[in-house]
Amino acid sequence: MHVHDTQGTRDHRAPGQGGTDFAMLNKYVQPDTSLTIELHADVLAEHITSGVEMLLALGMGTPAELPV
Repeated sequence: MHVHDTQGTRDHRAPGQGGTDFAMLNKYVQPDTSLTIELHADVLAEHITSGVEMLLALGMGTPAELPV
């Protein structure tokens, strides 16, 4: 699954940096779903880290799939 957030008309933001309701989406993600985080080149490293931590806290992915 291709994962990113959106902020207005800007997409490919780190999860948690926009308006996407990942908690709602998580209901539709199967445990064996592979996640690919696709981000714009200007996304800051700390936003990536916090986005990965948020996804893991929601139970989306595993640490091996989403290294911090």
